[in-house]
Amino acid sequence: MSVMIPIHSPDSAVEVQKFPRGQLLLQRGVDTPHVSYIESGRVALGVVQGDVMEHQIGVLEGPCWLDASSAVLGLPHLVDAVADSPLEMTPQANRVCRQPSGQRRRSPLCRMVAQPRPA
Repeated sequence: MSVMIPIHSPDSAVEVQKFPRGQLLLQRGVDTPHVSYIESGRVALGVVQGDVMEHQIGVLEGPCWLDASSAVLGLPHLVDAVADSPLEMTPQANRVCRQPSGQRRRSPLCRMVAQPRPA
C-alpha cells in the first residue's frame, strides 16, 4: 500500500514564518520539534560547512513539505537545509508516528500518512 502526504498544510491556523535567503533551516543529525510546509520559496539541501553550502544535493521549491520523512520515521535530518530564496513556511507539530509499543500515534500528520494514496 502506498501512502502520500497531502499537498496542502494540515493546520491553516498556524502562522506562516518568513525566512531570508541564506537562513539555515535544518541541521543534519538534529531532531526538530516540528515538520515544515514550504508555502513559497526555494530550499537548498546538502552539506553546510561553516556558513557555506559545500555540497548541494537537491532543491525543493514550495509548495511542498520540508523533510517530512524524518518526522514520520522519527529520525534526525539527513541533510542541512538552507533558504535559497526568501521563504514562507508553516511549522507543524512533529510527532513520531509509532510509539515504543509499536502502536500508531493519532497525530494529524500520522493520520495523513496512514491514508491510502488516491487512485
